[in-house]
Amino acid sequence: MSAAGDAHAQMWAVVDDVLRAAFAGDAGTLHDTLRRQRSDAGSPADAALLGVACAIAAVVACRFPVAIDEADAAWDAATDAPGDVRRLAAAALLMCDAMVGTDHAARRGIRLPEIVATLAAPGRGHLLACYLLAEAAMSAGAFAAIPPILRATGLAPGQISATPDGPVDGAALTLQLLLARSFAFQGHTDQARGVLDAISHAGARVPARAHAVVAAIAAFAAAGRADRIGFERLAGGVLRRTRGDVNYLSVGACFYVAWGMRALGQLQRAAGVLVAIAGADLERSKLWDQAFGLELLIEASLERGDLASAKSQVARAAHLARFPVAAASVARAESIVAASDGHRDDARTLALAAIRLDEGAGAHTEVMRGKLVHAAAIADDDPASAARLLAEVAAEADAYGLESVRLVAARRWRRLRETHPELTGEIVMLTARQRQIGALLAEGHSNRAIAEALFLSPRTVQAHISDMLEITGARSRVSLAARIGSSHGTDLSALSPRQREIAGLIADGRRNAEIAHDLGLSEKTVENHIAAMFTRLGVRSRSAVAAAVPTAGVAG
Repeated sequence: MSAAGDAHAQMWAVVDDVLRAAFAGDAGTLHDTLRRQRSDAGSPADAALLGVACAIAAVVACRFPVAIDEADAAWDAATDAPGDVRRLAAAALLMCDAMVGTDHAARRGIRLPEIVATLAAPGRGHLLACYLLAEAAMSAGAFAAIPPILRATGLAPGQISATPDGPVDGAALTLQLLLARSFAFQGHTDQARGVLDAISHAGARVPARAHAVVAAIAAFAAAGRADRIGFERLAGGVLRRTRGDVNYLSVGACFYVAWGMRALGQLQRAAGVLVAIAGADLERSKLWDQAFGLELLIEASLERGDLASAKSQVARAAHLARFPVAAASVARAESIVAASDGHRDDARTLALAAIRLDEGAGAHTEVMRGKLVHAAAIADDDPASAARLLAEVAAEADAYGLESVRLVAARRWRRLRETHPELTGEIVMLTARQRQIGALLAEGHSNRAIAEALFLSPRTVQAHISDMLEITGARSRVSLAARIGSSHGTDLSALSPRQREIAGLIADGRRNAEIAHDLGLSEKTVENHIAAMFTRLGVRSRSAVAAAVPTAGVAG
């Protein structure tokens, strides 16, 4: 190979290794070193490759305005370069545009779908190009473009090397982190956990900062489950590892921790974490994170009663609204500020706009947050509709396993009910403690047994049950048990048709005399049937019988 060929091969080696090196060391120093090397590049193609490496290192060093300049220079140098070099330069420019909010690639005729289409022909730097394009899509909110990019990589979920048994590849590792982030953002925590577990098992082969991201996403998931102990354990380790570390992975990890804090109602703490890691104006974060971060800072200002600061922050965020990835977040922030300032019509309009934007992006968790904002905006004028919306969010959050969101919706519903006692709700509106009591009630336990199991007094248990009856509109503890336990799936096939009929009436809260009257039986006959049902179902109480009846059979 000629000297020029050797030099070009060296440049490819540099760009192939830049992600790993930037994640493992000081990205700022690496960026400065690469810039000096670029000035001595022997050819435009070499200058283009070093320019891509400079852009990546600048991003990892959180020098976002500099990164777009580096990507610009790389594209200019790649004008007459081979196709693999041009594809890599185009991908870097698209990524930096998405992170900074510029349109340099578009002005040069570079479009994401067209560059993604070139991935069908693998070549040098293929995996790195896949990462840059996936990051561009993620940062721009173009989620539909991510699956074909990930398919083009040929990587299995959790695979962090170019080949199954090869060394850790920076692009492969970062693609897996991006995949986990995408899953987490869309509320698919089980899929995210599978990817994160694979990275964790790699141990010391993976840079410590990547492990911090893994822990941060896991902490975010723990917060979603309302697992405060698990969250604090994971988040504490992340914050110790990332303190003062200006690196793309560390900043991103802190954002996930801050979102987890917000989910647990720790807005002031979350705001402090963001400002400490990303700067007072969040300047050490990309566009998308800036939008979400400003929304959180605005919520924190309003919680402190500082409407003036919230208005100032909204004004700073307004320019982000023109970017699809940030528009919903800005609209939510504007809605809560408008509501706090007494402009309820504006608050409603903005909340609905945010919901529509997030529905279009498939961001389920953010849709629920938008509905919470909308419910707050309409609560004064239309409490019934606000209550229905909160019930919808609570049910959706329950289905996704997002206990923290369910608790927020339930808490707001209960607060609304304080001024509108005519409202009745579903089981999802109960507190976490009441759901525990309800589960034991559905098993047929007495108040005393429930109290012993949960280390409560029988009087406290009865107070909770009374509250649960009021919230759900159930007529008795038996019909309450039916509502709570109807999904347990107890098999009623052992009962006779008459006994199943009686079980349904028990679930409706009917007393023996009422059942006897409705069915034209004597009370003694009803009592005999119920005793037989206890034996056949292996239960000890009417509540347990009621809990075995499918929901469709419950009337009250």
